[in-house]
Amino acid sequence: MVTSITAPPPPPRQLAPLPRCRVTCGVTSPSSSPEGWQVAGCSPSTRRASAGYKCPRSPPAPEAACRTLGRTAPSHRAGRPHSTMEPQVRQNLHQDCEAALNGLASVQLYASYTLLSMSCHFDRDDVALPHMSDFLHEQSQEEHEHAIKLLRYLNKRGGRVALQDIRRPEREAWGNSLEALQAALHLHKTLNQALLDLHKLATEKSDPHLCDFLETVYLQEQVKTLKKLGDHVTNLKRLEVPQMGLGEYLFDKHTLG
Repeated sequence: MVTSITAPPPPPRQLAPLPRCRVTCGVTSPSSSPEGWQVAGCSPSTRRASAGYKCPRSPPAPEAACRTLGRTAPSHRAGRPHSTMEPQVRQNLHQDCEAALNGLASVQLYASYTLLSMSCHFDRDDVALPHMSDFLHEQSQEEHEHAIKLLRYLNKRGGRVALQDIRRPEREAWGNSLEALQAALHLHKTLNQALLDLHKLATEKSDPHLCDFLETVYLQEQVKTLKKLGDHVTNLKRLEVPQMGLGEYLFDKHTLG
């Protein structure tokens, strides 16, 4: 009688240990991570597929890694250092002069806004005075440039620009040429008075640099503009505007053209 002998089963096959991932973000190994995950940075030569093992293709977000390590992620919205720095070039610029410069810039921008409204009025098809429109548009651009120069000067002196709201023009229709130029003359007189008040303030605060800037850049130019507008108003009255529409047309064509 032959007895069959059964061979014992072979021992289970053990897999070789997986190589550790190459570390790129500061977490050294799965054992050092409380959650037991391996950090990205595996090279193709060390990446092996195995049941239940996944090697990430990209490193985790810095916030996630810092939470895992018990650290605090740096804030990317921290305030800029230069936003709280004191001006280094500021010298002999009084706070009242700084506020007055910001206010004058707003007045000049309002004047530019108003003159632009006048220019658009004379460009309408039912008014059709193109040279008057161009003249007022040049005046608007000039006042805008004056405001920009003022703000740049304020930065140059170490002041801080504080833009204010700009009012809308008081009117939308400006009538005839005489009405519009009289309104423009009154507007420039208001600007000139604001410049004189600022010059007086700069004198009281012993700021000769600001006084010189106003005299050389603004006051002389303002006097020329007032003289030009006054001459135009006189010529329009001589042409009996608005009683004679032909006089307004001739002024636009020959004086401003």
